Amino acid sequence: MRWKVRSFLAALMALGTLSILATQMHVKPAAAVAFGADDRHAVARTKGTEGGAIGLVFYQAASGQFAAGTGFLVSPCHVLTAYHVAAGGERVDETTTSTFYVGDGKIGPDFPDLNRFAESSPAHAVLWGRYVRLNEESNLLVRAQSVERNGWEDWALLELDKCFGGKPYNYGYLKLAPVSTREIMKSGANIAARSVGLPGDKSARSLWEDPTCRLIGQIYASGWQHDCITIPGNSGGPILIKDPVTGEDRVAAITVSHIAVEGLTVDASDALVLKRDDPNYYDYLAIAVPVAGLIERIAPYLEGDARVLAFIGRQKTDDHYGSGDSEQAIADLATAIAADPKQPELYVLRAIWNRYAGRDDEARFDLAQTLAIDGNFAPARYLRGRMELEEGDVESLKVANGDFSAIATRHADSPDVLLYRGITESRSLSYDQAIADFDRVLKRQPKSAVAVNERGDAWKGLRNYERALADYSQAIGFASDWPEAYRDRGYLYHLLARHEEARNDFNRAIKLNARDAEAWNGRALVWLAEGRTSEALSDFNRAIELTPQSGAYHANRATARLVNGDAKRAVEDFRRAVQLEPNEPFVHLLLFVAQARAGDLEGAKTALARQADSISAGNWPRPIVDLFLGRGSVEAVEQAAKVAARKKDVEGQRFDADFYIGQWALLTGDEEAAASRLKSVYDSRLREYLEFDIARSDLDNLGTLAESPARIPTVTEKPRQNVPTGSKR
Repeated sequence: MRWKVRSFLAALMALGTLSILATQMHVKPAAAVAFGADDRHAVARTKGTEGGAIGLVFYQAASGQFAAGTGFLVSPCHVLTAYHVAAGGERVDETTTSTFYVGDGKIGPDFPDLNRFAESSPAHAVLWGRYVRLNEESNLLVRAQSVERNGWEDWALLELDKCFGGKPYNYGYLKLAPVSTREIMKSGANIAARSVGLPGDKSARSLWEDPTCRLIGQIYASGWQHDCITIPGNSGGPILIKDPVTGEDRVAAITVSHIAVEGLTVDASDALVLKRDDPNYYDYLAIAVPVAGLIERIAPYLEGDARVLAFIGRQKTDDHYGSGDSEQAIADLATAIAADPKQPELYVLRAIWNRYAGRDDEARFDLAQTLAIDGNFAPARYLRGRMELEEGDVESLKVANGDFSAIATRHADSPDVLLYRGITESRSLSYDQAIADFDRVLKRQPKSAVAVNERGDAWKGLRNYERALADYSQAIGFASDWPEAYRDRGYLYHLLARHEEARNDFNRAIKLNARDAEAWNGRALVWLAEGRTSEALSDFNRAIELTPQSGAYHANRATARLVNGDAKRAVEDFRRAVQLEPNEPFVHLLLFVAQARAGDLEGAKTALARQADSISAGNWPRPIVDLFLGRGSVEAVEQAAKVAARKKDVEGQRFDADFYIGQWALLTGDEEAAASRLKSVYDSRLREYLEFDIARSDLDNLGTLAESPARIPTVTEKPRQNVPTGSKR
């Protein structure tokens, strides 16, 4: 059997922020979990102290919408804050005006607990970053751009009508510490830090400081990662360090955002406290904009500062790693490792960057180094499990399951550990165990679109289509802008021959992300099922254009061409599929069928003979290969299928036997036997395999399709017990 869809597990396994979440969980205004104990304490906003320079930025839109966050004076007349605070997420320009509140008193916005300040002043935007704004209609590409860019660009400099930092107000202002990304990474990716702001879970009567956190530097594509407690209201606040040059307490970064735990409400996510050795530690770190990245632009508005001027004179701006700079990050971390080879975290960070560079073997080595130093370093075992899960073969899945199970014994309540174990079990066809793990995840994270969608996959694996459909629809309800949920439901509708509903779901996925090759592939399959091969070929062409290295897409287009009577071009596509996936035996069998139909039976036998020895004599589908090469018999294929049918995991596949015996009958001119076999294939309703479409077309050409009407299963219908459940892959 040859699946019509390709695996999207690689996307799911991307190290760092899960790409599967990026669609519905783009970088949002500050919201986060906490790591370790919550040791925040109150700080007074007293004139002339550090706290005196930090206040509230409040923006009120004409529509009545508002945004409130933290801002801090960086000169007598200028405030630095987050872009999304300065205009509530709307566009910032020269006309943008918000209000800055400072000091301890009884004035403030007309909202509960915000009338705690002494003075206010209009604040006008004068400089700002290239922030990517989002709305409900933003597609996946825009959302991905926002994730990558906003960690560097979510900032705005405001000019006050009243210069609170100088006389006669005398609140003072904070000095900046421009530290470059490479400096942090080369020195060991770890700087003691503290954050100050106005978190929404605390009273605005005072500021609140997290005194014991750290700046880790750039782990992923966007901004600096840190573990300071970050709650809505902290956005725009300063992260302070002991300046490595002057020894003063200065601002190194601006708090901007975090990805909250998927499946929890914001409040529940804010209240979640994880251990500092939690396996998800690197996934849920908060994001800050380094002042080094904007220092050159804002310097003309600052008071003369030798530290700032020296930095600008040396390198002008930050040198963070772009999308093509993985090798530089790896080299910088190698410098840090050479200086401190017993620090396990450094190997994990280098493993992440090796993954970005496509150097999986080096990443595995780094994770092994981490575990050799500290066998209980859960993040390393967690990342290794994800890598092995992505690899996907039987042995890798065993390793992954072992890693996730080991972690679960100590971190059973950690987000994603049971989720990934469930995915591992589902890929291993242990669907009941997978569903049990997904159920546990959903008890803790009741609105997890990922968990409920994965559970839908498991139900589909069990051919319980009613529950699968319910789960896919619920996932869409939780995350209406997540293409994968629409794709998965679209494929289920395709299996149920509910073509219009399937097409609508694929159309929605394409609208969300026009570069989603799998959505184009899915819509092509719907066209093909309806006999509209011209539209199907067009969509397959688009899928291949987007993902030219997919053997599945070439095999699917080959199927459409074969159905369309273009056997020669079908041969070209099947040959390309063989090149891309040489270990998939059914592609070789389908190439044989196409080549024989194109009039080159001897060439087909020669090509298949080269592949035959790679399949052990006792393994499926070797009996079919032998039949096609004239070495076997129909009886041998039948017997192998019967043996497989008696096993719990039916890999010998009645479907395969009937389809390929039917093809052999066509080649030998026995149309009656062919029709009988292909009728069984057609009645199996296994539309997820491309052999089904070929069988349907063949029956149509034989003039017998009317005798075998398409019987559309209901969602409550149980699978036929003699129907296979999966391919060798």
